[in-house]
Amino acid sequence: MLAAKKFSLTAFYLVLVAVQVICHAHMHAKDDDLNKEREKDGSFASRARNHLDDDEHHSEFDHEAILGSKDAAEEYDQLSPDVAKARLKELALKMDKDEDGFVDRRELVQ
Repeated sequence: MLAAKKFSLTAFYLVLVAVQVICHAHMHAKDDDLNKEREKDGSFASRARNHLDDDEHHSEFDHEAILGSKDAAEEYDQLSPDVAKARLKELALKMDKDEDGFVDRRELVQ
């Protein structure tokens, strides 16, 4: 009788550990999707591979990448030239981390 209880307790613990491992693996598999930007929300990261498609430079991508998203680029396109220039100057000042008056490659990717 004692051996049967010991066996059922061992089986219970094995099932408990198996369920925990499965739940843990399932939970972490879904976390990857939560950290990705969605293209339909204006993400440009998934479109970056087409930036230099057929050795042709797509400046629309640069426009969206600097401003942050497709939605921000569309909003920027609706601004008057004076307001757009002022906002771009403000953005450039934020990007110029070493405050040398220029935005270099290193600062572009930060």
